[in-house]
Amino acid sequence: LTAKRRRVSVNELSPGDIQGYLYQRLRGKHNQNVHWEKRWFVLLGNCLYGFKTKEDPRAACLIFLSGFTVAVASEVKSRSNAFKVYHTGTVFYFSAEDPDALQSWIDLIRTAILHNETTKSQDGSRYSETDESDTEKPKPPTEKTDSLKKFRVFKKF
Repeated sequence: LTAKRRRVSVNELSPGDIQGYLYQRLRGKHNQNVHWEKRWFVLLGNCLYGFKTKEDPRAACLIFLSGFTVAVASEVKSRSNAFKVYHTGTVFYFSAEDPDALQSWIDLIRTAILHNETTKSQDGSRYSETDESDTEKPKPPTEKTDSLKKFRVFKKF
């Protein structure tokens, strides 16, 4: 599914909620050689697509933002205007061109995450119990429930 979702071009996603160049912190093989690459990113809904260039026919990365958090990455000293998108055990680091762009990306990613969480909770509430179900009287026992109760008296030896 993820690979198919990445086979989307920048033009298909444009304009998106926000798009522009960000630097993404990447690691080489074996978690060595940390470096920053300038990439074109498009935020659309709760998906953050990253392209190597603005004209790429396929996304190099795709982050489903559900369950993630976004925050300024003050621990990053190698680039200014850095922020992180993180979840338990996973952190993606980015750097914006300037403080205004940094704030825009953080605000819109946060909105996308919150909107997704709100939508999920609203969807879940559609399938929750109704108010009336809390006051329902217990159903009268049937022959089947009576026979099941008989089996509850057996004890393990």
